[in-house]
Amino acid sequence: MNIDLTPYPTPFLLIEWQDLETALNLLAAPEKVERVAETLNAVRTLSLTNPQRAVYTLVGALAWLTDDRACSHPDCPVSLFGDGSDSSPSPA
Repeated sequence: MNIDLTPYPTPFLLIEWQDLETALNLLAAPEKVERVAETLNAVRTLSLTNPQRAVYTLVGALAWLTDDRACSHPDCPVSLFGDGSDSSPSPA
């Protein structure tokens, strides 16, 4: 991992995708670690067409991946992308 520690070399955070994946694997809730690569692939794809939205999506993904609160009901979101389960649970 290469990190430039000089004081504020740019106004941006620069990180390689692989380093970001490594960090997220360390931070993710145990039941979500297997979803890190899939989540980052979705963000990476989005970044090609809409970089600003990709940043907000990455922040949301970080919050979701690191949320380790247990969820036992069947409507619990298990994915942030693609399978339709990322919506809020429907009212009973």
